[in-house]
Parts: sequence; structure tokens; C-alpha cells
Amino acid sequence: MRFTTLTTIYRLQSVRIHSTLRWSQLPEFSFNSYPQLAKAKLSSFVILTTMAGYAMAPVALNLSELGWTTLGTGACVASANIINQWIEAPFDSQMSRTRNRVLVRFAVSPMHAFTLGIGSGLLGVGLLYQMVNPITALLGGLNILL
Repeated sequence: MRFTTLTTIYRLQSVRIHSTLRWSQLPEFSFNSYPQLAKAKLSSFVILTTMAGYAMAPVALNLSELGWTTLGTGACVASANIINQWIEAPFDSQMSRTRNRVLVRFAVSPMHAFTLGIGSGLLGVGLLYQMVNPITALLGGLNILL
């Protein structure tokens, strides 16, 4: 099956949806698409929970390590949310609650979203591995896969 950048083909059981877009039909790109794609409000709760857990740990507080943990966790959470939206875009287009998401309305291309999701996941796991510790990086990577 051949995919082009402006043609998206989704198979949903026995239903085949084929939509072709022209450049003139694409919505204007906005940097507001990225926080929507990463589900920034939801991600902030996960990051706050991580920070609270770090603060309650029975070790001396290290602000540098807390900062790197927060940044790496944020990148991992964004990655998980972006990849989840990329996987579920065909289903999101069928529900009224999720019909206006960034990938469904083609404000961001599926390939761009997938690349961004993989990139932020690698960044997050890499930051956690280098700046925090390997166990935290492993947990971040496993959460992305989960």
C-alpha cells in the first residue's frame, strides 16, 4: 500500500476511509497544535505528581536532579500522549468528543506527529538516563510503551 504525504488511508475493520487533501484545504499551522498534541494540561498533572514523589523521597533534595527529572518526565509523558493520539486518530475521528483533535483535523500530519513522539521519547529517556539514573530512564521508557 502506498502512502503520500497528503493522502491518509485508515482501515477500520471492514470500513475503509480515504481522504485526500489539497494544500489549499490544509489548516494554517499553529504552534498551539503542539500543546494540544502533547495534552499539556494532562501532562502537567503527571509532572506535578512526579515532583511531589521526588520531594517525598527519603534522600537529600537535589534541585539539579529534580529539574532533570521533571524535564525528562515531561518529554516522556508528551511522547506517550503523542503516540497514543497517532495510534487512535481513526477512532477519534468517529467520536464527537474527540473529533476536533489536532491529528483528526490534519493540523499536524501523522508522520510529523509520529516523528515528534519518537523524538521526545528518545529525548526524555536519554535525559533521565544521563542526568538522573538508569532505573528512572527504564521506567520512563516502559511508561511510553505502556
